[in-house]
Amino acid sequence: MKRIKAIVTLFAVLAMFLLPTAGLTAEASNPVTYSVKCLGNEWRYQANTSKFDEGYPHREVYYMLQEMKDGDIVVVYSESDSAPDLNLGSIKLSNLTVVTTAKHTIIFSGDITDAFILGNTSVSLNCNVTNGHVYDPAVASFNGNVQNLTLYKDGHDAHTNISCSGVVNQYRLASMDGSYTYFQIYNFQEGKFQVMNGNVTTPDWAFSWNAPAMPAPTQAPAAAPAPQQPAPQQPAGQYDSVPKTGDSSMMFALLSAASLCMAGSFTLKKKAN
Repeated sequence: MKRIKAIVTLFAVLAMFLLPTAGLTAEASNPVTYSVKCLGNEWRYQANTSKFDEGYPHREVYYMLQEMKDGDIVVVYSESDSAPDLNLGSIKLSNLTVVTTAKHTIIFSGDITDAFILGNTSVSLNCNVTNGHVYDPAVASFNGNVQNLTLYKDGHDAHTNISCSGVVNQYRLASMDGSYTYFQIYNFQEGKFQVMNGNVTTPDWAFSWNAPAMPAPTQAPAAAPAPQQPAPQQPAGQYDSVPKTGDSSMMFALLSAASLCMAGSFTLKKKAN
């Protein structure tokens, strides 16, 4: 009787582990958008909006830093002539957009995937940026590395000034809607990238007109084929009756066996009583 109970328990545990577990996966939370504005000499914020509305409640940025997580979005407004530095902590932002600035604004942040510096703004970003988007006319200072930097302009003249204290892997001058590229240049040495009034003033020796060559994919040498062993012959019809790895019928068979064993256990127990 004890041996039968042990077999029943084994099948029940095995069936429990084979049940689907996809429904237990937690869904990642979505990014939150914060709008930030300097009122007087203090930075305030509102959550879940890209437009700061002074007619609605707002709080000190200190509380925003307690809520933020990697991947969130921040939109910056400043119409104050006495705005202090804006410290966004070390959170990695998916998007930082600077909309308006009354004076040059200094921002500290964790890494940024996409930084948008809109027209008629003046800002310094102290962080690394994957994609920097600057819209003419603007003043933008990147105090970190920038992988891809684009200046968008209308017409023939631009009035934007851009500098970078780190390296710039690629710089592109494009039309305002991004549909047309005037030119691209690459591999700016550290601290050498500079654009004055829309013109690149970096010395020729500090960048390249040629895109970096992509490394050729490495291929592992082909392994020698293993010697073929004659497969043992099975009587006709036996192969289909053997459970295969990954065969969904295997799970149902085990579940059915577990159910039969548990039913048998109850029957034996009833007879024993």
